[in-house]
Amino acid sequence: MNTRFDGRVALITGAGKGLGRAYALWMAKHGATVVVNNRVHPGVPSSAAKVVAEIVAAGGKAVADEHAVETEAGCRAMIEETVSRFGKLDILVCNAGVVTYANYTELDTTEFHRIMDINFWGSTYPVLAALPHMAAANYGRIITTVSTAGLFGQPKSAYYAASRSALIGFCRSIGIDAATEGKNVYINMVSPAGYTDMARAHVDPKWEEFMSPFKVAPVVGWLASELCDRSGMILHAGCGRVRRVKLMGSPRVEIPNEDVAACWPQLDNMDGAEESPSSFEAGKLMNPEIWTHLK
Repeated sequence: MNTRFDGRVALITGAGKGLGRAYALWMAKHGATVVVNNRVHPGVPSSAAKVVAEIVAAGGKAVADEHAVETEAGCRAMIEETVSRFGKLDILVCNAGVVTYANYTELDTTEFHRIMDINFWGSTYPVLAALPHMAAANYGRIITTVSTAGLFGQPKSAYYAASRSALIGFCRSIGIDAATEGKNVYINMVSPAGYTDMARAHVDPKWEEFMSPFKVAPVVGWLASELCDRSGMILHAGCGRVRRVKLMGSPRVEIPNEDVAACWPQLDNMDGAEESPSSFEAGKLMNPEIWTHLK
């Protein structure tokens, strides 16, 4: 990729290790000033400071931020301190996240709230705090982290899947709003497959290099660059590969005599499926008689 991030300021959450660390190192290598966010754990050296040291040692520019993402106050402080220090925020990558597993008959709402606080609110709080600054500057690139668990389902992962899939509607709607106002602000999603702490429980260590987080970083880098000029995309990335995931709807089928079962052969055939850029466009496909007459 030829693009550079010279003069750009990027804030990456959960960047003390794994995917976030790879994104931070990659963007710094390509010229960005990086704010490396990761909370501090009692008795453990700051992982954010360690990544900053790596970047500086390689000739890059970075500072550490140690706010917890699951509080609105922490996220607002994180954004405000970045803008105060550097005068702007060009790129926001919401990477922080955790996972827990539970059988569907043993789901616990307390744990569900914890996962949502970190994975969902820990992404939406920074976005909401960053958007006014980006809109005022008429520039911004936002990337949030979703998951194939949230897109397609995953065993014993209802908490995690819900926390990631909730971001899809949020990001796509924000993207529509920004585009309507003519702002040069774009928000997209990455579903990463990297050898991280989450993956170690399921993937043999022999695949560590093959699934290196640094093979996801160029995809996030492209979404964070000036080359990306659209919102609402979901890119599934890993192992040096990328594919686009779309939310598609089959052609509509008229229900004969209330017999929905009779529709299944046509519904199962996704030939002619379309992706709608908004709920209004989906409504036009489903009920054109109504939508074409709405003001």
